[in-house]
Amino acid sequence: MTSTKRARLDDGVNGDSGQLARVELKLRKEEAIEMPSEIGAISAIAAFHQAKSRFEDTRSSADDSVIQGVQTQIVVATDAGYVALVHEDGTRTVLDSSGNPAIQRLLAMAPSDASAFRPGLIPDVVAGDSDGRVTVFTMGRMISRSTVSAPVSALALDNNPNTPRSFIVGDMSGTITESHVQGILWRTQLSTAASDTPGATGTGITSVCSVRFADDHGIPTSYVLAASEGNHVQLLARGHPVLTVPISARCNCMCSGRFIGRNGLSDDAQNKETQALLGDDSGRLY
Repeated sequence: MTSTKRARLDDGVNGDSGQLARVELKLRKEEAIEMPSEIGAISAIAAFHQAKSRFEDTRSSADDSVIQGVQTQIVVATDAGYVALVHEDGTRTVLDSSGNPAIQRLLAMAPSDASAFRPGLIPDVVAGDSDGRVTVFTMGRMISRSTVSAPVSALALDNNPNTPRSFIVGDMSGTITESHVQGILWRTQLSTAASDTPGATGTGITSVCSVRFADDHGIPTSYVLAASEGNHVQLLARGHPVLTVPISARCNCMCSGRFIGRNGLSDDAQNKETQALLGDDSGRLY
């Protein structure tokens, strides 16, 4: 079955606002994953990608792994609190089936021993629910559970090399928390971190992401980019406000990566920095 949707995209460069892009969506029914009906409606998903390798007996060097492709595992959560890992062969590893509150956000990340390839490696999973609880699963078992100020509304991996295996949580009270499985690294209320931008206070977090931008001295530095229900996004350094940027409409989602070229920057500089892509209520991408 094939369906077509039209998406409104604004690249912000040529000024041709409202430009239509043709998007083809091809759905193959035979690839659908059937889940038990009693687990509730699916409310969140996340994916974990792991490079496949094959041991080469004929090699005498220390490099005994040959990349054979990518193995993907999917984490699924529901409004009934069910959390499970779905493997490529369709089998499932149930992480939580206790009937907890609705899971609203999920995050899958490489476990601590991911550097040593093992077939079927189970990712670490972070789940945020409607009661404001943040649960961490390692090797298929729950190892920690903490509580934030309100229902979890945003969840992202922290890419700061100085705080490995940490993650960022946003909630509906406007609080942003950077956490580690062992505890909280820092916490801030977005309303207190905001400037005088209209609508900057009393709003829930809609999205967060971890970025690395060059500071005033050109040194790549880790920041947290956060959006609330106001028409602005904020840049935070360890919970402290650095910059508030007004935008034309509420930001609903964001991600980090490298999307456009940076003329004049060396490859090394570009590899150390990231960019951020934002999507707002008006259908624009920044």
